Amino acid sequence: MKTFPIYLPLMMCFSLLACSSAQADGQLFRYKNDRGNRVISDSISPYDAAKGYEIIDSRGTVIKTVPKELSAAQKAQQQLQLQEQAKLDKWDKELRSRYHNLKDIQATKQRRLKGVDNSIASLQLTLENISDTIKHYQAEAAANERQGETVAADTLASMARLQKDRDFIEQETYKRQAKRTEIIDEFEKDLQRFKVITSQ
Repeated sequence: MKTFPIYLPLMMCFSLLACSSAQADGQLFRYKNDRGNRVISDSISPYDAAKGYEIIDSRGTVIKTVPKELSAAQKAQQQLQLQEQAKLDKWDKELRSRYHNLKDIQATKQRRLKGVDNSIASLQLTLENISDTIKHYQAEAAANERQGETVAADTLASMARLQKDRDFIEQETYKRQAKRTEIIDEFEKDLQRFKVITSQ
């Protein structure tokens, strides 16, 4: 393998380039050796190639630049960055197809929130009715006990069933409230991202 440090006198470099032009297709490799000196050669070892190099013609014009080979960690980081960029590109495309301006986002947000608010209000009304019925049964049971009477089995069963229904509705109400917060956060992110991609 013929190698020539890049710091040789200019005329010598021209001479070497002229001689090397006889190589197949007239292309050379230019890279830095371990001492940090640039080298021009008609071939390159896998060791030096892994550090990155340029392919030049006989006039020194760069035909192609081959970057340094990435480590496993760098490749993993690069792959992660590519995946994140793909997610952003998909998000941007969806935003552009779904909305024309910021008002569209706000209007859609309000519609979504109205639907959730209506369902929460309905659940809360049902919860109030169940609580009132439970209180009625509890008062009836307390009156029976004061009179030394046994609380009817049907009354106890009804109270247990209503208590179970109340617990279920409370959980559903909590889920809807959490969904409401999620919607607000989601649209706030959409709003900020839309500002970025449209410079609004």
